[in-house]
Amino acid sequence: MTFMPMNILITGASGYIGEELVREALACGHKVYAASRNASSNPSVTSVTYNLASYRAFSIPDDIDAIFHLAANTTESEISASTEVEAAVDLIGLAHRSGARFIYVSSQVAREYAPTAYGRTKWEIEQAVIAAKGMVVRPGQVYGGQEKGLFGQLCSKLRKFPVIPAFLPAPAIQPIHIKDLADGLLNCLQHPKDTARIFSLGSEAPISFTYFLQSISLIRNRRLGVLIPMPVWAIRLVLMVLGTRLATAVGLNKLRSLIDLPLMNTGEDLHSLGLQLRSFESGLTKSGNYRRRALIVEANTLLSYVLKAPPPQSLLRLYVTAVESLRNKRPLGLPATVTRWPILIALFDTVNMKSRSENEEYSWRIRVAVRIAETSSLHSTRFILSARPVGIWRGLLQILLALFTDCCWRVASTILFYVFPKYFSFEKDANA
Repeated sequence: MTFMPMNILITGASGYIGEELVREALACGHKVYAASRNASSNPSVTSVTYNLASYRAFSIPDDIDAIFHLAANTTESEISASTEVEAAVDLIGLAHRSGARFIYVSSQVAREYAPTAYGRTKWEIEQAVIAAKGMVVRPGQVYGGQEKGLFGQLCSKLRKFPVIPAFLPAPAIQPIHIKDLADGLLNCLQHPKDTARIFSLGSEAPISFTYFLQSISLIRNRRLGVLIPMPVWAIRLVLMVLGTRLATAVGLNKLRSLIDLPLMNTGEDLHSLGLQLRSFESGLTKSGNYRRRALIVEANTLLSYVLKAPPPQSLLRLYVTAVESLRNKRPLGLPATVTRWPILIALFDTVNMKSRSENEEYSWRIRVAVRIAETSSLHSTRFILSARPVGIWRGLLQILLALFTDCCWRVASTILFYVFPKYFSFEKDANA
């Protein structure tokens, strides 16, 4: 969306979501007031001291157009739930008196009878925001970017202890990348002022929490985790025996919210805010975008096919640079079957490939791979005829063998493309 520059104040600006929102807001040309307990190290923002425990001493600058309220009590501290609600109500009043719009970042667990005080507090603040004609954003499971917040805790624990609890049945979550969430929050500014609305933001298709943990371990930490079955009924029994106070003290009370997490209908809200979420697997990479990694896999596949040997890193970099500089920077989306066995690229060199819409781009990239391999001093001998003389009969035999091999590949491609199309089709989400 196109943004009109605004003066915005962000409470909780030093938190996991707050830091990303600050970066995205600055990139959009907004003037940012970072409100938190500690001054921001970012020289591009104006730091404002804000503490939930001493909210009555806080006042907002005169020129604020919008307030994003992210500050929350996420740990068991001296700040009570009632103090957190009172601080939010006071901030809403300041926003109303200054004519600033108010956007509150809540949680998917927020509801009146939530199993935890955290969820009930979020719901109570939501009611005050809606009553004041403000906006509420309920994000799903936030992930990606810096390893901070709950996402950072999960990454760290899975790195130290590669044991993955496999809940039976597995709770379903709706992940959203932190950059997509920041974009969604800023897009709220495009909606009319004094719009009382709750936006639910997260993946339309839920995934299991077990798969979420497995993916963090595999993609983020690059290691396989050991699955340990954990029946949900057993967890409920333990929580019931411990009681709320003791379960909270040992850090198990959050499992109540996870087990009873309500699903959100996010499709309409994502469309309303103009959000198209990146794929979960793409967002889990450190860059938050699977594109470059996919290009490296593509380079390895094509160059391995051309060279009939694993290519060095230098050639992979040349290929990726060529695609990013001269084309659309997007991977072809080669099927996993082909990336696993590069020799199967020969199937795409047959007449069956000529009718495919991807043929032109595929042909260009094959030519690039060949030229890169040809210019490599390490592998140039593969493309230079041997100085050793070859007899007539041996040369004829080599020609006949090449013709026979080509015929075999053509027959194989005809069978495989039509009998097993899903294993030899370009991925549709290659642009992620």
